[in-house]
Amino acid sequence: MNLNNLEVKSGDEIGELSDALNEMATSIRNMVNKLLISIERLSAYSQELATSAEEGNTTIEASNRFIEEISTGIALLVVRS
Repeated sequence: MNLNNLEVKSGDEIGELSDALNEMATSIRNMVNKLLISIERLSAYSQELATSAEEGNTTIEASNRFIEEISTGIALLVVRS
C-alpha cells in the first residue's frame, strides 16, 4: 500500500485533523501489512498440511495393500489346511 501522508502545515484544527488522519492511515497500513504477512503464513501452513495429508493417505493405502496381501495369504493357508 503506497499512500502519502497529508501535508498540512497549520497549528489550528485543520492541522490537528491532518495529523490524526496521518496517524490513522499509518495504523491502517501497519494492520494491512500484518494481515498480509498472516495470510502468507496461513497459506504456507495450509500447503504443509495438504502435503502431510497426502503423505498420510499414501501410507494408509500402502498399509491397506499390505493387510490385503496378508489376509490373502492367511486365506490360502486355511484352504490348504
